Amino acid sequence: MIKISAIPILSIVYCSLFVQWPAHASDTLYRYKNDQGGRVISDAISPYYATKGYEVIDSRGNIIKTVPRELSPEEKMRQREQREEQARLDAWDKELRSRYHNLEDIESTRKRRLKGVDNSITSLQLTLQNISETVKYYQAEAASNERQGVAVPQDTLSSMARLQKDRDFIEDEIEKRQANRKKIVDKFDADIARFKIILSK
Repeated sequence: MIKISAIPILSIVYCSLFVQWPAHASDTLYRYKNDQGGRVISDAISPYYATKGYEVIDSRGNIIKTVPRELSPEEKMRQREQREEQARLDAWDKELRSRYHNLEDIESTRKRRLKGVDNSITSLQLTLQNISETVKYYQAEAASNERQGVAVPQDTLSSMARLQKDRDFIEDEIEKRQANRKKIVDKFDADIARFKIILSK
């Protein structure tokens, strides 16, 4: 193996002896830095220094190829995450471009989606209001029976229990649809922000 060190002056090292550069030396050489920061030119490179990055040059010093240093596990992970994020953005951009022509299209679609959700929430709220009124009626009737010392009919108790379950279900459903509405708003806000970036490119 033939090495040339630039510290402090250009030297040719071969088995620790100074010799002239052989006429049959390889046309492909490797240039890298050693642990002391000195630049080394050699016809071979160890795996240790190869991981730190090097240049492949010809016998005249022209760079044939530059090989970067090997990334650390953390850097590889960040690089992979960056590629995945870019792939996600590319897929998002493709979807937006195929679905919308301008920002007005997104706004119109958002209004239609929200209108449907709002209508369903309003319908459930009206149903909930009717159930609450019916429950109050049964409660008043049961209270009246108790004041008169009359047992509350079983049908009334069963109806009140059923209505309470219905009320709990509808309240839960309203909460879910309100949460879904927020997701829709957030999604369209993000789509609009991303579409503005697309238009600016």
